[in-house]
Amino acid sequence: MRVPTSILECFKILDAVVDDVSIDMIRNKREGELVDCHWDLGMFIRNNWLYDQTSPFVQYLRSQGLSWMHEDSVSAFLIKLYWEYLNLILMQPLLGAIRLIHHLAIVPKSSEF
Repeated sequence: MRVPTSILECFKILDAVVDDVSIDMIRNKREGELVDCHWDLGMFIRNNWLYDQTSPFVQYLRSQGLSWMHEDSVSAFLIKLYWEYLNLILMQPLLGAIRLIHHLAIVPKSSEF
């Protein structure tokens, strides 16, 4: 499994591994319904990209200023960014990385890495 090294690469990998029916389902959800993706897409993200603290994606997040994270929070936010990307809401992936850092900065620390 390829591991992303940026937010944009994350989207490209998801485009390749998520089937068209599921992409349409994600695209057509309301923002508040994205929690429904926690046990499928979220688990894929956590298991393949976030739990290994030496993964290139975790290293990328650290290089962007994250010194800690909770995998559930990161996967939920990545799903939201992916939904925005699918709906052409998020046009600049770098903005997504900045928003991720801001989002995690206000979530109470529950684990260190």
